Amino acid sequence: MVSAQDYEVMREFYADRLQRTLADTAVQAKRASMTPELLKDLLRDAVLRWSLAPLF
Repeated sequence: MVSAQDYEVMREFYADRLQRTLADTAVQAKRASMTPELLKDLLRDAVLRWSLAPLF
């Protein structure tokens, strides 16, 4: 078991890690000229591939 205090420390650590990852990803996307439209297309294609994966 993890104490409530330890859990809070872990939660803060992982929340900060997620925020840093998202910020880094946004910088990389901007450098790659990623537009919202391109992201939408990529995500749509990824969802379609994953939803059809059991068929292959």
